[in-house]
Amino acid sequence: MKIRNITFAALLVVMCPSSMFSQDDGSSQSRGNKRNLKNGLAWIKNYLDESPGKGIDTTYILVPEKPWSVAVNTNLHHASMTLDSFWDLDGEKYIMGMKSDNGVQTSVGFKVNYRDTGIGFSKVIGKKKGSNFSFSTATNKYGINISLDSYKSGYPELRFKETIDGQTEEEKEKDDLDTPIKVKTQFIDAYYIFNNKHFSYLATNNPANIQLKSAGSFMAGMMYYHSKVDYISDDLKNVMLTFLMHNIGKQTVTQVSVGAGYAYNWVPFKGWLVSAMCMPMLTLYNKAKLYRYSSDVFEYFEDLPEDYIGKCDYWPIGKERTTNRMLINFDSRMTISYNYKNYILMAQGQYHRFRYGKNEYKGRTSEWNANISLGYRF
Repeated sequence: MKIRNITFAALLVVMCPSSMFSQDDGSSQSRGNKRNLKNGLAWIKNYLDESPGKGIDTTYILVPEKPWSVAVNTNLHHASMTLDSFWDLDGEKYIMGMKSDNGVQTSVGFKVNYRDTGIGFSKVIGKKKGSNFSFSTATNKYGINISLDSYKSGYPELRFKETIDGQTEEEKEKDDLDTPIKVKTQFIDAYYIFNNKHFSYLATNNPANIQLKSAGSFMAGMMYYHSKVDYISDDLKNVMLTFLMHNIGKQTVTQVSVGAGYAYNWVPFKGWLVSAMCMPMLTLYNKAKLYRYSSDVFEYFEDLPEDYIGKCDYWPIGKERTTNRMLINFDSRMTISYNYKNYILMAQGQYHRFRYGKNEYKGRTSEWNANISLGYRF
């Protein structure tokens, strides 16, 4: 709390020094506050106007005159998550696995940019539910992208494997959950461009720059990933799934990865751009929290009544923190775009893979996005 208060006080000092230290009347304070705000906004505007053109070779990269752009888009998103829980009971080994798949979700949305900074929002259409919020800001040398996703999955694939006397049997079935599994993810990636004079990463995902000639660059990157998966539900309808998953009702995974890769912008014709990037990443921080639950359903599991749903109770029995081993994850992207006067047509694809696990469990999350957008500069 002290850090938060100190930070807030520092912001007040920077933005409103006259209001904190001036002995003048209220009207003087008001004029000072407005002047500070106007100067601050002017500094931000000048910074955003200058950053796309700093240090570039204008024969390779063009900065459009019009600073604003707005785009409408449609997005296809697919995410799958697997979690395997390992049991060892009386010398017999059991594996209970679950694959949660949200299917291919279609969303529509928009994105607004001023130079190299933009915000976007999209909403899943149809019977499925989900949303995405994005923010990005960059210069020619470095940038950061933030993405917040939420979706629900109600059709997990359950996989049960047992090994008895050296013989292994496996069963699979698709389950229809009355209460979908809830998933929320936070994704932040930052990057640094080495050949920023000739190569523009902004041109691949932002209308701030246009690549005129083909060029490539090595890149360094850092990625933060956090996911929260909620299997259990307040109505207890997923209590049997929690039991089969070794009492895991919720889980969170947090990873920080660093890596290096290469990106290339190919300009086959005037106005066209084909870009590809691949970056393997080493996970340096990889921790998970498992929230385990119990229920009075488990006490008479063999004689479970048919109308148990909604009539039983459940309670948390512990929170387990694990530090997972270092792993290799992947970040890859591809973009095809066309610029015609003030119009921008862009198609993008992106793939991420995250792995985690230790001892009693292991998991993997894979996501891909395919996006088509039509934008206009003004």
